[in-house]
Amino acid sequence: MILERLAKYDGEDKTKNVEKERRSFQGGSVKITFLINCAVMFLLYSTIGVKALAQGVSQKNHDFLIQSQSREVIPEKPDKTRDWGIELNSYGLIRSQTRYFQTSQKPEFQGELSLYWKKESLHGWNFDTKGRFSVAEQSIYPQLREAYFRTEHFAYGRKKLNWFRSINPHPDGVWLPRDLWNKLNIEEEGLVGAFFDRSWKSWSAKAFVSPFFIPEMSPQFKLVDSQFVSENIWFRAPPSELELSNVPTPVNYALAETSPVEIALKPGVGFMLAYDRQSWGVRVGAAYKPMNQILLGAPVSLGLTEEGVNNLNIEVHPRTLYHELGTLEVYFNPSRWQLDWQSTFEHPFRDDPPEEWLTQEISPAAIHQALIRYSWSHRFSQFIHLYYRDGGEAQDRGEFASEKSFFEDRFFFSKATSLGFNWLISKGYSSNHQLESKMTYDSDQKGVVFGFSMFHQLSTQWFLRWGGDWIGYLNDDIPDSKQGFIGTYRANDQFYGGAKYVF
Repeated sequence: MILERLAKYDGEDKTKNVEKERRSFQGGSVKITFLINCAVMFLLYSTIGVKALAQGVSQKNHDFLIQSQSREVIPEKPDKTRDWGIELNSYGLIRSQTRYFQTSQKPEFQGELSLYWKKESLHGWNFDTKGRFSVAEQSIYPQLREAYFRTEHFAYGRKKLNWFRSINPHPDGVWLPRDLWNKLNIEEEGLVGAFFDRSWKSWSAKAFVSPFFIPEMSPQFKLVDSQFVSENIWFRAPPSELELSNVPTPVNYALAETSPVEIALKPGVGFMLAYDRQSWGVRVGAAYKPMNQILLGAPVSLGLTEEGVNNLNIEVHPRTLYHELGTLEVYFNPSRWQLDWQSTFEHPFRDDPPEEWLTQEISPAAIHQALIRYSWSHRFSQFIHLYYRDGGEAQDRGEFASEKSFFEDRFFFSKATSLGFNWLISKGYSSNHQLESKMTYDSDQKGVVFGFSMFHQLSTQWFLRWGGDWIGYLNDDIPDSKQGFIGTYRANDQFYGGAKYVF
């Protein structure tokens, strides 16, 4: 976060120059992702924010706001930083069966205790790791966002691409996998492989080759009495019954045994070419790689008795699909303005499950988004973000498919407008206070996601954070088949608070 960045570098010489932005630091199946992460990490996490703000403080005021909000990490010399600490967050859910709130059987309290460690270096090992204990779930989430060895032009390991400016307030997971423990506070993770980076004058070229992939980390779940259950409020369980001949019929679930190696051993490749000037730039990239999300398929059988059908038996199978990606980005940074345009085109390649299976389907997608940000001063900026997606979702296939998808939507939004601001209320040597807020309206879902966060830096080691989120409709005339993200999680209105200690 911005305040965390001030903590580490507040007392450093403010005359250090920051390298140009074109030298930016490069950085489902829950069971499969959990096993892969456990096998490769036991270290802890810290957020990326600490370093970038310190560099931003030494920039011109409007440059600082643009760089910090675009979430690009910019290296400086000396080239090594280390951070580790402990973080505690608690979430209290607002439950009421009214027009603006909803009840739910999920717990009214969520909490997390996290240990993290991060090490950055222009040459050598880099780590960004975290271990989270979820209080409500009584489960551990190991995370390895980044772990790679870097030389002048190459890097090897798990690394974020950072090819394009991060302008989406709700990352959609097309290029990079996400940690979805909290779907209103998404954290992106890296790809695995060998990475190339070369710059000359205003040009730069980047590429990667990946031998395997790690899917997105979704909320953990259990199979209890043939039903998928989770204490995480961001887990969407499949329906406990389906209509068969207009008669509600109970469903019994089973999870197919699948080798994690079989799922993860999928190679990929990609490249990016960029032309970056001081106030504008153009970037284009393409990739052929596995999708970061695990799609699902299931054979459905009838449980027959002498009286007829008394249940449906569904065995859920994970599916890994490939897709082609292409992205064009154009940006301008005149004076106090930040103007970004991105267009991403995705072409998925369907696998070949048995025709009688109930399968989750996707379609080719075109995603266009624009960001306009204006910095009124070095402490206050406002933005508007426009997001338009054509395609990407498709109707389920199979004998038991219906208009309402059996599976959760892959994308959160389709036609969304986000408004927000960032206000650095006060700034001192070792104490700072900052307010952030954003509201997203999706015209297809006819609903709103609103959130605000207040950050307090009390010293160079202590940080406090509190805020709230609200998810709801502007009217109640929404068909079940169109509810999407807002309809699924509208009971997750919450207030939260937390503290972080940096060692």
